[in-house]
Amino acid sequence: MNVYQCFTMRIMMHKMKITVGICIYLGSLSITWAQQHPFTIKGKIGKIDYPATIYLYRPEAEVKLDSAVMKNGRFEFRGIAAHGEFGTLMLNHHGSGHRRLPDYFGIYLHQGVIRISSNDSLMHATTKGSPLNADNKRLEDKLTPSRRRLDALFAKMEQTPAEERRTPGWAAMHRQARQEVAAEEQRILLDYIRQNPHSLIGLFALQRYAGSKPDLQQIEPLFASLSAEVRESKRGRDYAERLANIKATSAGNIAPAFTLNDTEGNLVSLVDFRGRYVLLDFWASWCVPCRQENPNLVKAYQTYKDRNFTILSVSVDRKDDRSAWLKAVEDDGLVWTNVWEQNPWDDQGTQRLYDVHSIPQNFLINPDGKIVAKNLRGIALATKLAELFD
Repeated sequence: MNVYQCFTMRIMMHKMKITVGICIYLGSLSITWAQQHPFTIKGKIGKIDYPATIYLYRPEAEVKLDSAVMKNGRFEFRGIAAHGEFGTLMLNHHGSGHRRLPDYFGIYLHQGVIRISSNDSLMHATTKGSPLNADNKRLEDKLTPSRRRLDALFAKMEQTPAEERRTPGWAAMHRQARQEVAAEEQRILLDYIRQNPHSLIGLFALQRYAGSKPDLQQIEPLFASLSAEVRESKRGRDYAERLANIKATSAGNIAPAFTLNDTEGNLVSLVDFRGRYVLLDFWASWCVPCRQENPNLVKAYQTYKDRNFTILSVSVDRKDDRSAWLKAVEDDGLVWTNVWEQNPWDDQGTQRLYDVHSIPQNFLINPDGKIVAKNLRGIALATKLAELFD
């Protein structure tokens, strides 16, 4: 799964308000829950009939989309999946097409029959015969009050005049209210993790609790507290590998080596930059925050390029976006070395190697090849470089 798909799924999951783990596909299999097992989804949604069509979207499957026509409210899907693979059911009440459907339902797949029922829509559906989805429902029920508070906050924001929203007092108040809701959600997730060490949903709760930049001192003990079965699941082994990659790219460690093609198709290796300070920057042409940060990189480069400092930019643009990447390099004046990671989520993909789950993200590497700092943006980057060179 490329980074664009990853962000798309994150947005979709947020809108569906379901608990999910990190949006990443890793190819390694575990010895317990990694095996593929047959599953069946049997559903009854009121009396909805043809031409209504229901879709099952599985971002981690080889065939990502399946569909079925509703017959007197009934539908069925069959397939094989690893225990805990996530999917999304989407119902088009009027016919074909699955884009931007408002009626959807998140579901965890597993061996056996999962029964889904509702009187009117997928949004109000419940499951039977699925302990995994029942565990998720219990967590979602606990999170619902805080999410309603968050929805109310944003509804209030939309109703507030723009001039008032721009005042420092209003902005500070709104920010504090959001932080209080986020803190409450974190407390709920932490309690669930501690109380459900034997459930795979406990692992998903941990991944959400940790966020895109896990604090190893806090997260490693929590991960170790999960049952052996959960830790040895495919999801568990994937997350253990991710924590290991985070540790390997922490300050003080040698930056993992890689080789990629530059704008001319020439191979460029990180080791080629030994003897200089290099800012390893991950970005993409379609990433608005990345493009907004690029002027800061240009300024840093122009200031310190003659003082043993350079930049190595790694694009994670999709395979079909090479021209967009090259145009962004030229438009933004990125005159240093630029390379392209065409398969960021491969086993040895650079993005996975450096645990980059959001962009822009960067790593400052010293002349000996050691990481000395990470995630330096704006004034933080200028301050760190001034500390080193001035």
